[in-house]
Formats: sequence, C-alpha cells, structure tokens
Amino acid sequence: MSDQPHYGAYPPAASPDLPTHEDGVPPTAGWGEPLIPTRAMQHAAKKRKSRLIAACVLALLLVAVAGYGVYSAISKPRPIEAAAEKCTTVAKPEDGGHTLTLRNVGAKEGPGPDSYTAAACVLLALETPSRVNDHIGQTRALDGTQTDTWEDFTARWTYHPDNGMTITITDSK
Repeated sequence: MSDQPHYGAYPPAASPDLPTHEDGVPPTAGWGEPLIPTRAMQHAAKKRKSRLIAACVLALLLVAVAGYGVYSAISKPRPIEAAAEKCTTVAKPEDGGHTLTLRNVGAKEGPGPDSYTAAACVLLALETPSRVNDHIGQTRALDGTQTDTWEDFTARWTYHPDNGMTITITDSK
C-alpha cells in the first residue's frame, strides 16, 4: 500500500511523526485543526456567540417595533371617526371610518339631527382650509352639488334653504 491517502479517506491517517500532546503542541484532527481548542479559537468562539446574541436581540427589537407600529395603526381611529366622536355628531362614520355624511343640516323643514355647529366642528377637526370653508359657505341652491378637496379629504355638498345642507366627507387613506 502507498503512503498516499486514498480518495475519500476522512480524516487522513495520522503519520507517526506528528507531535504528541506531551511535546507541548496539541495534536490535530488531520486537517490542521487542533483537537484541543487554543486560546485564539476560544476567543473567536466567544465573539461568534456574542455576535449571535446581539443579532437575536436586534431581530427581537425589530419585530417588537414593527408589531407596535401595526398595533398603533390598527387601534388609532381614522381622522373622520375622531372628528365625529369629538364633535358628538349623530351621524356615524361609514365605509370603515372613511366617510361621514351630515344630512339636512339647518333645514327649515325637517332639519337633520346634526346642527351647523356640529358640521363646523367636524370641518375644523379635519383641518379644512379656509378656501374650502368659504366655498361651502357661499354655495347657493342654484349651484347644485359642489366638490372640493384638501390633503387626503374630499367634500361633496348641496344646499337649499328649505332642505339645509347635506355634506359628505371622504378620506382617501
């Protein structure tokens, strides 16, 4: 038999001239790795373990932050819902909190359940710009249905002295 290791031998056969542990040099597994860990190997293992722990802690923090963000987004009322609640409107938000319709506000005959005060409160709570408020306030019966937008909101309204104002506010979020 030759001194060459045959294909697939693992680990290669140890040669008789390898140093022993008594010589002060740790024996190897045949591939240059000492059987007894050196200080450098122990230090490297500690660094790997520390990095693994740090990576796990970072991953947990990222999951916690993402979870909190999702929870906050779900539990926080939509702006239209918050405005309706703040202004104690009788009309309730619809379409999952995306739409609020105030009907017959200030009508002479059969006024709706919400007053001009409630409608003004909702518009104020939604930070409606003055140009939109002016447009609403200057609408006449002859003007028909009017529409205006600001930020993520769209308002559509009609006005008639007998029927009052009906306004629908929708957000696009």
